[in-house]
Amino acid sequence: MMQFVDISKSILYDMEKAQNSVLSMINACVSHEMRNPLNSVIAQNIQKKEIYSELNKLILELKHGYIY
Repeated sequence: MMQFVDISKSILYDMEKAQNSVLSMINACVSHEMRNPLNSVIAQNIQKKEIYSELNKLILELKHGYIY
């Protein structure tokens, strides 16, 4: 006796599951790669503000001849 079993649904499910897994990994990588440059830009802006503040203090010091 022979029995034929339709496994096409199982194959489609496995393919969909694999595709979702790859998509999740791609989204995780893209989010990670986008987050790091944005954090870098924010940190550089904070450092820039501190440097400008120090430069302004030095300029006032030179103009008026005293230290803050």
